[in-house]
Amino acid sequence: MYNYPMTHSYLIPLLVALITSILGPIIVEWVKQKIKPTKVTDPILESLQVNQQVDDQLEVILEELEADRVWISQFHNGGNFYPTGKSIQKFSIFYEHVTPSTETIKETFSNIPTSLFVKPLSELYNNDNIYIPTYNDSNIPTFGLENYQTPFGTKSSYIFSLHNLQGQFLGTLGVEFCKNEKELTNFQLEFIQDKASAIGAILNAYLYTNVIKK
Repeated sequence: MYNYPMTHSYLIPLLVALITSILGPIIVEWVKQKIKPTKVTDPILESLQVNQQVDDQLEVILEELEADRVWISQFHNGGNFYPTGKSIQKFSIFYEHVTPSTETIKETFSNIPTSLFVKPLSELYNNDNIYIPTYNDSNIPTFGLENYQTPFGTKSSYIFSLHNLQGQFLGTLGVEFCKNEKELTNFQLEFIQDKASAIGAILNAYLYTNVIKK
């Protein structure tokens, strides 16, 4: 009985079978992952969900503190300077809650250049908050806000900066009293600060998710 040497005619089918059995499932799984349909996010639904979350936070603040007006402003690009094309920084009030007898301000504070509010915005950028329990005490810094707030019946203002998770300045949260002046307690101020942090996190998640998707 003779042992014949294995020729190429035997080796090739054997190698093909071996490679197919090992690599076949791996390749199939890789292809599945590549052609797997990605989840499509509806931008309108996503925006509505975020708006509802922010709106809920404002409603809680308004009711808890018995405030008259609560609002959120955000910074945005408002065009470009000529001739360099450098972005013009502006802000607008995008969210607002008011009591039935309180005048709204969101239409007035829309598309406003940050250059008109250098003092209060600088204070918020550096120190995170502005407390004005009354506009009638010259010893309390108002940073020029009395020129813009008192015409709308505002008697007390508490403004907090909003930040993303990287600490960047996103906008502001304002809590105002119009019927009567009101000096908030430390507990109430901490309550607003917690809400400002929560709102900043909500806006951060929405804004940065959109950036990643692009």
